[in-house]
Amino acid sequence: MGIRSFTMPWEYEADVDVVVDGRTVSTLTAAVTVQLTVTALAAVVEAGRLTALTAGDAVAHGELRFRCSAPEGEHTVVERERPVDLHRELRLGGGGVALIDEARAAEEAPEAARPQ
Repeated sequence: MGIRSFTMPWEYEADVDVVVDGRTVSTLTAAVTVQLTVTALAAVVEAGRLTALTAGDAVAHGELRFRCSAPEGEHTVVERERPVDLHRELRLGGGGVALIDEARAAEEAPEAARPQ
């Protein structure tokens, strides 16, 4: 279960005018987009118990596009998305923290009554 995610976008464009006989006939634009989405905190729940907190999962997305003003058009040259491993995990000892009544009841049951 993800607790909080955020995205950091970045875009850069560069233009080149196409000039014929002293007149601009078209403009070519190269656009680079990079976006990093990070999950700041996620909870790991097993059998009704919070057993760990994880942080740092991330996905990087990048794209290179070219646009032309005349004739009008746009073409994506390359687009990629990759996971970025920033993974850190904090395991909660003692079997974790009970989140539902059934998990609490199992925790409070006498040792002899617990299944082996």
